[in-house]
Amino acid sequence: MRRRSYILFVARGEDGQLRKIPIPVQYLYVFIAGAVIAVLSLTGIASSYTRMLVKVSHFNELRNEKEELKNRYTKLEQVAKERDIQVASLGSLAGEVSSLYGLKSDSIMEDASGDRRDAQVHSSLNQFSELRTSALTGAATTGISRPSSGSTSVFPTRCR
Repeated sequence: MRRRSYILFVARGEDGQLRKIPIPVQYLYVFIAGAVIAVLSLTGIASSYTRMLVKVSHFNELRNEKEELKNRYTKLEQVAKERDIQVASLGSLAGEVSSLYGLKSDSIMEDASGDRRDAQVHSSLNQFSELRTSALTGAATTGISRPSSGSTSVFPTRCR
């Protein structure tokens, strides 16, 4: 029986004659199997690398989002501090206005927990509601509209 083989290489020998190199079929099968394994390995490596790149890009996005949130948080903290200052200022202004109109002034009491800021906020809100109530009832406008005898003062007189 004749052996099956493939001719892979044809070259001229030293004497000038054509020389054929036969390759057995088993070697060809081994070469094809090795090539398939190499292609599958390269595909696996490429997919693993691609998956790693996707994870890294997602991680970078999360890190950037974290930094952005951190910056927003610090800005919001600054805004909250400014609002606290404004609330305290409005509380003192409400106290001045209530003393101008002769309303009773609430003294700021400290809570049992010692949180003075909450007490100030509640006090200023109470004073605001009192001022609003007096403005809606017309008590402030009657004091403004009644000028005292002989004076042309722009400031309201105290109602007694």
